[in-house]
Amino acid sequence: MEKIGVIGAGITGLFSALNLALDGYDVTLFDREYILSGTSGKFHGMLHSGSRYSVNDNESARECIRENTLLSNTASSFIKNTGGYYLALNDDEAEYGDLLLQKNKENGIPTKELDVKEMLKIEPNVNGKIVRAFHVPDKVIYAHPFAAAVAVEAKMLGAHLKFKSEVLGARINGRSVESIKYRSRNKTVDEKFDYIINTTGPWSGHLLKSFGVGDFEVMPTLGYMASYDYLFSNAILNRMREPSDGDILLPYGTMSVAGTVAIISDDVENNEIDPEDLDTMLSEVSEMVPSLSRHTYKKLYSSMRPLIREDYSRATRDFKIYRNMDNVFSIIGGKFTTSRLMGEAVSKRVCELTGTAHRIHQKLSLTKHLTDS
Repeated sequence: MEKIGVIGAGITGLFSALNLALDGYDVTLFDREYILSGTSGKFHGMLHSGSRYSVNDNESARECIRENTLLSNTASSFIKNTGGYYLALNDDEAEYGDLLLQKNKENGIPTKELDVKEMLKIEPNVNGKIVRAFHVPDKVIYAHPFAAAVAVEAKMLGAHLKFKSEVLGARINGRSVESIKYRSRNKTVDEKFDYIINTTGPWSGHLLKSFGVGDFEVMPTLGYMASYDYLFSNAILNRMREPSDGDILLPYGTMSVAGTVAIISDDVENNEIDPEDLDTMLSEVSEMVPSLSRHTYKKLYSSMRPLIREDYSRATRDFKIYRNMDNVFSIIGGKFTTSRLMGEAVSKRVCELTGTAHRIHQKLSLTKHLTDS
């Protein structure tokens, strides 16, 4: 069976390795650090219902609600069904709600409008001046234990997990990578692979340059989040408007996470937080929950998201697989919610090339055993 190298142990790389192993391939997963050491380990924790993308990105919205439902049924031990609310604070946002209701119905996202007084009883910290409220099936997913379950399952199926193993470059033969060179345990190793899957997210362009591919551009987009040692709400709160800065507040265990911003960056390694942007973000979140302004955040964190530029004005949150060389593929875009789907898409693509029958496998069989142990 063909030998596949997957580079990058974020959630997309983990699901790619798992799906490839399930399809019978000899898989090795590489990361210069450990699982979720990059973008995937620094996201807000929302398992999207798709409502955030419903108005402007139908495909992303539909992918989200399908994956939300599937993961809730197969990996419920790692998911808290908090529910989510969309809140309008002015007439413009209330008018946007009409469009959101229509698009959510078209995209198959269950949405229920609530009386404002009822909403304020459910979440008393919400701004008393809200004019409209919807309930949607947003949930919280606990990223690290969930990812560990995926990694264990991949390993149980025969995948080789090589952490603290940095890929340095490749030996090229024509339009193909013949082998990759990586450093592991202070040794440099040259190993042959039939196919290479690049799941390094915002670092994808850097990796491909080491393979001699210099024309691949990702759209690295910096996001900030602030965590508070206080629970402001029991459900996820979203602003009823097009996705923008400072429009999410979610409960994560006994803490709250406020976010986020989206700043296109030229430097994938620069995760510095701009104080002015941070103040703007927290001010926006405080409009939904005024009491947040009276608390001090416990921790700030940031990450680069690997978005696809759809045109010159905006980016899509959908994902795409690129064929960079004859046997090298990169998967870019998407989000944590759609990572299982992304890994499945990678394996399907390899199966098409090798003439292997792709197996349908949507259940995470080890999740119950891991949480019981």
